[in-house]
Amino acid sequence: MMYSFLRAHVNMFVGFIIVIWITIPILYYLNIWDSLAMPIISNRLFDINGYYYNTSKILNKNLRLNETAYQSYGNIQYDFCMENKFDPFR
Repeated sequence: MMYSFLRAHVNMFVGFIIVIWITIPILYYLNIWDSLAMPIISNRLFDINGYYYNTSKILNKNLRLNETAYQSYGNIQYDFCMENKFDPFR
């Protein structure tokens, strides 16, 4: 019984090491999806050039999306870890 708990913890730790410490840095420094323009981990949104995304440019006074402004300003870009979390097969 105790062996199965230890085995589960070891599997989670090995998976963490492989993904967080090995795979993500390799893919980040290979500049997959222009990842070097942004930090590797961030809670901010970015524009296509790697600058902070100014959401006030795409929202109207009622805080609704202005689709015309969104199309002209550009798509939202995530940092590399969030991109892999939300859209790993992009």
